[in-house]
Amino acid sequence: MIPAENPLGLDADADRDAAYLIALEHGARPADASFSALPNAQMIEGGGRSLLFLVEPDPFAAWEEVPGRREAAALHSVGLGLLDHLTDARAIDSACLPEPGAAGNP
Repeated sequence: MIPAENPLGLDADADRDAAYLIALEHGARPADASFSALPNAQMIEGGGRSLLFLVEPDPFAAWEEVPGRREAAALHSVGLGLLDHLTDARAIDSACLPEPGAAGNP
């Protein structure tokens, strides 16, 4: 599968495994994260077969910054500082999902 856009990380309220299981219970399709920079991440398919990582706060905390990265980014910037929207996917927040068996939820 070749996604149309880069994978997107969604904050999963500090419990990505629970959010992943809830997403699957509600019809999400699992995706393979083994090719990515976060090979142990939980990933599902989003709209248009985009890839959505379910991440805990600061998934890159253990990474070491490459020396000179910030300077190189500033030198080669095209002015895009923030990308607001890629798909119509919604963050999976377990507090926002209806209980299984609730009205309108299988």
